[in-house]
Order: sequence, then structure tokens, then C-alpha cells
Amino acid sequence: NSMPHLTALASHIERSVREAHQLRVYTSDGRSDSGWVVLDYVTVVVHLMLQEVRARYGLESLWSGSPSPAAMGELESHVRRG
Repeated sequence: NSMPHLTALASHIERSVREAHQLRVYTSDGRSDSGWVVLDYVTVVVHLMLQEVRARYGLESLWSGSPSPAAMGELESHVRRG
């Protein structure tokens, strides 16, 4: 909801992932004063945005036709079973 909140969220995610999974962010971009911060973990990319920035760019619409994580898990399970 605010730039300080965005900064705190990014810091919390980086710290939590590092402690829980021993992973460090590969790269990050953006600043809280831009309203958008990106944390790139190579296989997962985290976008943190203020509400007005999220509404302006509508990233969800880019992926609206993509399978859900649950569907991808089912597909991977099916492929493993042969």
C-alpha cells in the first residue's frame, strides 16, 4: 500500500527465502519509489507492485491463458508415470 511497505516486503521475501531454502536472489530490479520491485530467483520471478502500478500494467492479463500451477503439477506427475 506504500513505498515503505513495498521495501519491507522485498526485504522480508529475500530474508525468508535465504533462511528457508539457502537461496539468494539472482538479481533484483526496480525501487520502491518506482512502485515496482522485481526479485529474480531464476526459476521464480517475484513482482511486487503498488496497487496503482499493478492496475496500470495488468501483468495478469499476459499470463491469463497459461496453465495454473496445479495443472502443471498434474501434467508433470502424469509425464513421470509414463
